[in-house]
Amino acid sequence: REALQKHAWRPSRTRFVTLQPKPREILAADFGDRVVHHLLVPWFERLYEPVFIHDSYANRKGKGTLAAVDRLQQCMRSGAAGQGQPGQWYALQLDIANFFNRIHRPTLFGLLQHRLVRAVRRQGLAPDEARTLQTLCRALLQAAPTEGVRRKGPPARFAAVPPHKRLAAQEPGRGLPIGNLTSQFFANVY
Repeated sequence: REALQKHAWRPSRTRFVTLQPKPREILAADFGDRVVHHLLVPWFERLYEPVFIHDSYANRKGKGTLAAVDRLQQCMRSGAAGQGQPGQWYALQLDIANFFNRIHRPTLFGLLQHRLVRAVRRQGLAPDEARTLQTLCRALLQAAPTEGVRRKGPPARFAAVPPHKRLAAQEPGRGLPIGNLTSQFFANVY
């Protein structure tokens, strides 16, 4: 609380590796940081939900895998996906390789800042609230995600993660830690 009030908050993380379904590096936010994440995401949901496309289901309230499957089945039954032509429809599920590691944090910060400025202009957000959100986002996105991280687990687990999948191996300014609420939401923004 004091760090937030003094604008001195900086993220801290614990790094570990999960092996299922494949070796993956996780940088989990500490409890205090999760409080900040749960402060930021609802504010940005208010600003971004109106502009997100309806049929995007990742990390959104009332969405998710089950909702995506239900929507796909609904489209398949109605024939809407194939413009009414039976048997001619398409669905796309994709996974962009190494997406979280490739996100350019300065670009993401610019997108978030632009949305905040726009919300202030439209009087949907008070200037002091926007400054607070901007300060927290700057602290979250400008800090190198692997600096000051506490490692948890045996070294062999970390060695199991391929180098191109390690956040520390990315070029400066790139990458969001997998496993954080803000990372999941900011990926949708990006």
